[in-house]
Amino acid sequence: MSPTGMNETDMGRAEADMEMMAEEDAEFGDMDAVVDTSNLSPEEEKVVDDAVEMFPELEGIIPKIVATEFTDDGEVEGPGTGTSDSIPALLSDGEFVFTAKAVKHIGVDKLRKMMKDAEAAYDSGMRSQEADAAMAE
Repeated sequence: MSPTGMNETDMGRAEADMEMMAEEDAEFGDMDAVVDTSNLSPEEEKVVDDAVEMFPELEGIIPKIVATEFTDDGEVEGPGTGTSDSIPALLSDGEFVFTAKAVKHIGVDKLRKMMKDAEAAYDSGMRSQEADAAMAE
């Protein structure tokens, strides 16, 4: 039985649309989890919500244009200041980010060397701090 006002064809289309949106969510992730709208005014947030409602595929597109995947090591360059959090980033579980202040204090060259040495040690079979801690328990 179809909901009031919907025939079998409408139901089939609605189900297909829901399946497509579920596939897009699985492929691109939840837009709300990736996109920070806290800097938007209520009016701007409504515009985005209305646009996504009209064009559901935007849920998969918007995160791609607002967050950047940094695959190279080294400093990040972009808009803002050393404390403005103006550059959205895609990070992987377990990665660690330093503040600009810490980077200036330690130095980029030293951080690159530390990362290179740590990755080489890990790749050569040395246990990580996490494994050592687990064994100590």
